[in-house]
Amino acid sequence: MNPSLPLPPISETELDKGLLNLINRKLVPSFIDLSPLVNTNEENTPLVAQPAVLNPFHTQLIKKQVQTSEEQKPVLFKMQNSSRSLHDQACIQEPRGSRKKEAPTIIPFGNQKIINVKSDNASIYLPKNAIQQPLNSTLDPTEDQKLNALFEANHEKKKQQYLRTYLDLMDEYSLHHVIVRHGTLLNNTPEYLSFYRTYQYNWPKIYGILMLLERLLKDFSVPLAYVDGKKVVFLAEKTVDPTNQQLIDCLVNSETVIPYIHLPDVKFLGRNGPNLAATAIQRVWRGYSQRNKFKELKRQHHMASIIQRWWFLRTRLFRTKERIQKLLYDEEFKWKSKMEEFKKNWDTIKKAKRTIVHINSLSYDESVRKTFPKFKSHQNSQLFRLLDLLDPNVDIIFIASYHIDSDALSYVVKLLEYYGVEEPMKRVKFVTPENSDKFQENLSLSTLVYYSQRTLKHIKTLVMGKVAFIVPGHIGKDDLRLAIKLQLPILGPDPLNSTIYGTKSGSKRIFSQADVNTPIGIYDIYEEEDLISNLTKKILEYPNFNRWLIKIDTEMSGRGLAYLETSSVHAVKEKRKNEPLFTDRVRTKILEELSEYMPERINLVSKYVYPKWMDFITSLKNSGGGVIEAVPNKIIGSPTVNLYIEPNGEIQILSVQEQLLSPQYCAQGCAFPQYSAPYEALREASLSVGHVCYSKKIMGYLSIDYVIFLDEKESARMWAVDLKLRLTDNSLMHRVFELVTNSQFDMNRGIMVRKDHDSTNGLTEVKRSYIYSGIMRNPSISTWHHSSFFNDCRMNGHSLDCVGQFGVVFQQVDSLLRGQLGELCIGKNSEEAISFFTSLVEFISNMTNDEDHGLPFGYESNLCNVEALSRWLSSASPSTRNSSSSNSSRTCDLSSSNIN
Repeated sequence: MNPSLPLPPISETELDKGLLNLINRKLVPSFIDLSPLVNTNEENTPLVAQPAVLNPFHTQLIKKQVQTSEEQKPVLFKMQNSSRSLHDQACIQEPRGSRKKEAPTIIPFGNQKIINVKSDNASIYLPKNAIQQPLNSTLDPTEDQKLNALFEANHEKKKQQYLRTYLDLMDEYSLHHVIVRHGTLLNNTPEYLSFYRTYQYNWPKIYGILMLLERLLKDFSVPLAYVDGKKVVFLAEKTVDPTNQQLIDCLVNSETVIPYIHLPDVKFLGRNGPNLAATAIQRVWRGYSQRNKFKELKRQHHMASIIQRWWFLRTRLFRTKERIQKLLYDEEFKWKSKMEEFKKNWDTIKKAKRTIVHINSLSYDESVRKTFPKFKSHQNSQLFRLLDLLDPNVDIIFIASYHIDSDALSYVVKLLEYYGVEEPMKRVKFVTPENSDKFQENLSLSTLVYYSQRTLKHIKTLVMGKVAFIVPGHIGKDDLRLAIKLQLPILGPDPLNSTIYGTKSGSKRIFSQADVNTPIGIYDIYEEEDLISNLTKKILEYPNFNRWLIKIDTEMSGRGLAYLETSSVHAVKEKRKNEPLFTDRVRTKILEELSEYMPERINLVSKYVYPKWMDFITSLKNSGGGVIEAVPNKIIGSPTVNLYIEPNGEIQILSVQEQLLSPQYCAQGCAFPQYSAPYEALREASLSVGHVCYSKKIMGYLSIDYVIFLDEKESARMWAVDLKLRLTDNSLMHRVFELVTNSQFDMNRGIMVRKDHDSTNGLTEVKRSYIYSGIMRNPSISTWHHSSFFNDCRMNGHSLDCVGQFGVVFQQVDSLLRGQLGELCIGKNSEEAISFFTSLVEFISNMTNDEDHGLPFGYESNLCNVEALSRWLSSASPSTRNSSSSNSSRTCDLSSSNIN
């Protein structure tokens, strides 16, 4: 482009596009001063150009006050090409009549007023030589005139448009930052008025937000805060009840305000500080009191919840117990009905096809079972209950505490097969409670079965649709529960009556009602003081008895026994020498001596159970009492009568045996026949006891122990000393004797008879005798092999002659591994039976060791007792045992045959 050429003409369209468009398109030269075009005389001019004021250094940081004027003439600048600088160009003086410059008036902030600043129409002078030409060129005058005309036309056109005022511009471009000073909203500032004008369409809501802000800042004594109006508008449109945090977010200087709000005591320094402080104190106190009340209420609620939960559980428990009791009552009612039907139909049942459930459960008290050695094995000792299979109408369910050894079972099965029982294993079912090894060792067998659901279902399946009943061992509450659960009648005593009359004291009541003589003494003793007092009384009343026996009611097998020798009481010795025995002073001396020295004077029989006197007397108190009995000085025998009471009331005497007593004051077997008492006396007394027992709902198998002794006149007398309401081993071994000899006991004459069609009455007497050793314990027995042991016995002549009906029958407790064995020696007479017994005991003694292998007391060998019994039998004869002059030394050094 040639700068010397004239400018092109500017059209109206280009002028309408604005000055910036002209500059960009180079239609206006870049060297032209455009200040006059900006500094016009129009109102609300957004830009004003004027020389910069250079203040001195010491006045630069002084804040100047705002100054307004009613009318001010703009400064006009000439646009001309001159060599002078902008500073040298003289400003056009204001027209005449304008006011002179005055010192600025300082107006306090907040009292300012908005004044519309209006200026006269400013004339823009466009100099003729405004466009600067190059040094070597000159501007054409015609072009200068055209340019001036163009600017004048544009100026006239802008003047015709709408002229915006200062307030309009402020409303449009203001930030609307409202000021709150010392908790008071400044409502006369330009910003506030502009804010009001801009948002007056929604002012009630906005004003409400501003009042909340003012109250908040006043409460916390904030000196100065700037409020962002736009955020207030947004908050007013979106929120009805804003939070304090939302209000603080509307502040421009929230960083400065927040520390005031967070200070705890600032709000109490404000105008409403005392009221706020009082409110805070009330609030704190009410909160404190309410928290305490809440804690107490919470505690009460918690306790009430516990009480309610406890009461709910208790009511649920009571309801559950009631339901269980109702179910048990219904089951017991059904069982009692079956029991009555069983008794009523017994004559038909005993001749028909029936199933007998044998369960030799020893349901003694827990204190007895805990101290009983090899308790589980003892419950499996009556394997000869299978002899019921001799009746072809009988099937057996034999419940064992653990699985029975096949060798021991085959021994009994072969014995049954030899004596005419065909295929006995098809008629017997063996049942063992599942997981019996996981239960305690001392639990009764009935309890194990009751807690074994699979076993119960199995038994119910086996007896379904059959006539069945239970033959128990020592019956107790557990047997009753089991019978009710299975809904099977019991051929035995009523469990509740058995608990009463199956004790030592209970047997005395039955003997008293049966008019059977009993030992001198007292029963139902519960305290040590009563025991010593009554014992002293009996010693004084009956000075002829040298020994007094104390028994615990619930004990068995001679375990709960202790005896007192009157010769050990010094007071009795002195009075026997010097004075008559019946004096109060003697009674006092004996009582004092027994009270003080009873542990030294008393002799405990089973020290492995009761090592001290205090243990014995504690068991006597806890078990329900005990008895005191006098021991006769001259005992000649201790017969036992085994009864069988049928459900219809018929009483059978199964056998009469003579007990063999061990040095530990308990029965260690028996012998048959007995010679110590007339059979008629034993029969009458036993039948009388049987009738009383049946009246007490006691039936099934039971045994009565007697003692035969000589009184001071050398007359034989008989006392009933004990009653066992169970099937004993002695009674069971007599049935084995009947099987081997093919005979039965004649309860009218007391002898063994066999059917004989050639005789006048169809019966002939069988003269056989036997000695039963009881259960022998020795650790060495568990080391014997089954087959080798029986081979050695056969080689030494210790076997059974089935044709001659004599020999030895072994009683095995499941297996020889249990270390227990019994023997039944049958002979043609008593001498032969004694010979078999002594030789077999000697043979077994030679095979065993004397050591007990460190077994606990009570588990040790009792073979020495059997040996002592064997020696005594070999040294005595039937005539000697039957002699009335026999004394205590004739009974194997035992003078208390009534102990059992």
